Amino acid sequence: MGLEFFTGFEGVATTAEAVTLFTVVPGGEHAYSATGGYDDGKCFSIWSSYPGEYGSAQKNYESARKTAVVGFHVRNHNICTYSEYMDGRHWYTVKFIGPSLYLISDTSGLHLYRGSTLVASSAPNIWINPQLHHIEIKVFSSATAGTFEVKMDGLLVWSETGINTGGQDIIGVRFGNTKRDDAGYASYGDGNRGKVYYDNIFLADDWQGELNSFLLLPESDYSVQWSPSTGSDNYAMIDEVGSDGDTTYVETTTAGHKDLYEFEDLPATVTTINAVSVVLTAKKIEPSGLTQVQTIAEQDAVEYEVGDAHTLTTEYPSTYNDASYRVFSTCPDGTAWTPAKLNAIKWGIKAVA
Repeated sequence: MGLEFFTGFEGVATTAEAVTLFTVVPGGEHAYSATGGYDDGKCFSIWSSYPGEYGSAQKNYESARKTAVVGFHVRNHNICTYSEYMDGRHWYTVKFIGPSLYLISDTSGLHLYRGSTLVASSAPNIWINPQLHHIEIKVFSSATAGTFEVKMDGLLVWSETGINTGGQDIIGVRFGNTKRDDAGYASYGDGNRGKVYYDNIFLADDWQGELNSFLLLPESDYSVQWSPSTGSDNYAMIDEVGSDGDTTYVETTTAGHKDLYEFEDLPATVTTINAVSVVLTAKKIEPSGLTQVQTIAEQDAVEYEVGDAHTLTTEYPSTYNDASYRVFSTCPDGTAWTPAKLNAIKWGIKAVA
């Protein structure tokens, strides 16, 4: 039941921050949005604006595999039709990279393609409306015994077995790809062809169900050695909903310096935690000589280094796959997450030479 990637975009405030979480965004248009996602909250939108243009965002699994699961909330801005895919205007919600499996959703239903070969189609009118839906997809890649399953809002709405799903290892998922031509551009005066809003995206190795994310911010200093840019409270320099760049920050020129912070508690309505994501926004300043930052945590009076040290550049994260992003499916001590454990853990950073 491993969860490898999960983001609900609550912690971002600009498009640049949103794209740092993805591996590839090869073209087209993409934008952070303050509305349109789960509970009308933050989300990530993808579309194409010009004839012949593609727009997509990709996230890779930690390792290649034959069985892969992806889930997300999705809201369609406008819809292409099945015939538009067939005459060259591709529109799909997800593509599994490796076996080149395309899931196309349109007014006639769902269609699974392997490259340009139609593998299977579903009954019509599945999830094609402008409402927010939760989608979860599980695929097994095999040339003879492949399976493909789709859940919508918790219900299994499509299941195929014994089909040719390629057999190649699955390395990642691409979201929201579109291709525009002149006819498509003319028919959509708003310039947003096949625009799709995504929220609460996750990659996993098995079904996870509908997930939602909550942003927790530091609310007090626990043990600090870094210097605040102003005032005397370190946590107040890094408690923004989205990064404010050099407006407020903490800094150090000493290797080994640590900051640990107390964080907000989870909402009382949260009873189950699938994983915890930690995002670090930092840069190096020459000529300090420090090039890495390590995320740390303290649980039950024991300090842990969580994840690998992150090598910094002279700019804050702003380009594709540039974020220091870690997903933890267990507590730092290896035990299962509970709200009480998460609420008690201190999180922070350590400067590395």
